[in-house]
Amino acid sequence: MIVAVDSHMHGDILIQKDKNFPTLYYEKKISGIIWSYNEEIKKIEDYIDYWNFLKNVTYKISNNSCPFFYKIGIHPRTICEELKEKRSFPDKIKKALEQHLKDKRCLGIGEIGLETEDKTEEEIFISHLKWCENYLPYDKRIGIHTPRKNKKAITKKIIDILSNFKSLLFQVIIDHVELNTIDLVKELNTYIGMTLQIGKSKGSDIKKLVSDDLYPVDKILLNSDSAREISTPYIDFIKNDLLEKNIKEKLIKENAIQFYDIKI
Repeated sequence: MIVAVDSHMHGDILIQKDKNFPTLYYEKKISGIIWSYNEEIKKIEDYIDYWNFLKNVTYKISNNSCPFFYKIGIHPRTICEELKEKRSFPDKIKKALEQHLKDKRCLGIGEIGLETEDKTEEEIFISHLKWCENYLPYDKRIGIHTPRKNKKAITKKIIDILSNFKSLLFQVIIDHVELNTIDLVKELNTYIGMTLQIGKSKGSDIKKLVSDDLYPVDKILLNSDSAREISTPYIDFIKNDLLEKNIKEKLIKENAIQFYDIKI
């Protein structure tokens, strides 16, 4: 039986940095959801090639006892010049999104959002959301990125934009939420992700979040956001006893299964 679902990670990058990463996840019984992020995007066709690569990696590392899943989308740090010039989605991007969303292991769109206050980032973010309004199946989800720098201001901007897409909110998870942005995301009452990683959230932050009842426990998903290396704080949290067992299981596994409606 799966012990945890790493609800935001980058298995496609990890497997290139550490080919033994899947074995560690199998041994610890951790399933994973791979979010879309690639620093090598140069042109629009690269997104399509990358999403196909994501799908292939997902199927390669997945097995019956430890399934993996993936999301597709355009991370705000990977907007290529060609897309910046177009400032909206070309048909080939829309068709690729539609095709992947038919796959049982594709759980939706992500990660999308804002990294800075750049106007083009905002336009591409809104393009994603407008497309989702019209074409995203109800059983698929939308993963929103919030940045490390200028976090509160950018998160506030993301919340303002999402407020114009109320019909999508039941499908949204706002990720990399930290204690200092909890009050901002409460406004929308969406699911949230919290990343256990050096420089992001700590186990003590999660304990405070729960003990002070800062956000509904049923709507919090913990993740590693592991990319260049496996997140030790995430692995340690799964092993430790900072929280009562039933609460910890919600945060590391059950909420993810419910939100994404995945069969494990």
